[in-house]
Amino acid sequence: LFLSWKKVLIFLKSSKDCFFSFFYLSITFTLAAPAWRFLPLLVTEHLLGDEVLLGAITSAFGIGSIIGGSLLGIWGGSRKRIKTTILARFGSGICYLVLGLIPSGNFILPVLACVSFGITFSISLGSQRAVLLAVVPSRFQGRIFSIFGWSQAVLQPLGFAIFGFFGELTGIAVMFLFSGSILIGCAIFMRLTPALMTIEDTVIEKD
Repeated sequence: LFLSWKKVLIFLKSSKDCFFSFFYLSITFTLAAPAWRFLPLLVTEHLLGDEVLLGAITSAFGIGSIIGGSLLGIWGGSRKRIKTTILARFGSGICYLVLGLIPSGNFILPVLACVSFGITFSISLGSQRAVLLAVVPSRFQGRIFSIFGWSQAVLQPLGFAIFGFFGELTGIAVMFLFSGSILIGCAIFMRLTPALMTIEDTVIEKD
């Protein structure tokens, strides 16, 4: 068991494209994803809404996720799925920025932003998983995705601590702007990382 996991770590170290994919996902888990868990505070403290608005925007996110997943299933993404991933992640960042900039008392804009976020989030996550499934050897896939899941479980609490601490100092809306900027920055740096942009050009050692 130890040797098999050692081979996985060696594979990640030798595969720059998978390593950068893991790196940018880790940044997202730590500095961007926790923002969504603080949505109730955004509703009550910034948007000055109530349970009706909170229920509406969380439902909107769910509807958007279904729409995004359905679109991706029908369309399949662009010829280079990594481009679909990057574009959708950029769109998710824009949605976060909109949520942080919406003036208090608005009902329609938060709902539309959360529908859009659900669409872009599901497309980004689905496309990235499809890329990894296409390039990671089948004997490593289970362990690779286990590492991604483990990193998410470890890094998100750290993100919650960072988000909670600075949210108290700056306000919850500012932290949504920060998280949106992180997502947009990740999308830009992913686009500028050659190893990621060519991740689908070479098939990595199939069984």
